[in-house]
Amino acid sequence: MKPAFHIGTTRKGSTLALVPAGDLDLDSCPAFDQVEQMADQGTTVVACSMERVPFMDLNGLHCLLALAHRLETRGTRLIVYAWQPQPRRLLGLVDDLSDLPDAKVRERLAAAAALRSVLDHRAHEGHDHGVRTPDSGSVRSGAIAGLSRRPGAFRSSAA
Repeated sequence: MKPAFHIGTTRKGSTLALVPAGDLDLDSCPAFDQVEQMADQGTTVVACSMERVPFMDLNGLHCLLALAHRLETRGTRLIVYAWQPQPRRLLGLVDDLSDLPDAKVRERLAAAAALRSVLDHRAHEGHDHGVRTPDSGSVRSGAIAGLSRRPGAFRSSAA
C-alpha cells in the first residue's frame, strides 16, 4: 500500500507555501481542493515545492492545471518548483504530444502546455529572486522553509 498523499502548508503574510508529499494522482485531487479553500482573498502567491512528489500521472497534472486556473481567476499566482525527474519527464511528454496533428489532442494538451510555460517562466522569476532548484545545483532538502521566514521574497535559506 502506498503512503497517503498529503500537503504541508505554511503561511507567511500573503504567501501560502505548499509541500505536497507522495504520488500525485487522481486520489490526490481532494487535497488540492482544500488548498484552494486555504488560499483566501489575502493570498497573492501560492508557492508549491514538488521536491517530495516522486510520481505524477496525467490525473495529477490535471489537478495542478485546475488549481492554477482557479487561482489565476482570483488573481493569485501559482509558482511550482523543485520538480523531481518523473514529473518533469511527464511535462516533457505532454509538450511532445502537443505537436501531434490531431486537433482534438492539441486542444486537450493546450492547457498543459500553457501551465508548463507559466511554470517555466515563474521558475525563472523564482531563480531571479534566489530560489535554487535541484537542476541549478544549490537547493537543499527543506529549502521551502526559507520561504516562510522571508515574506515577499523567494530565497532559499541555503543561499
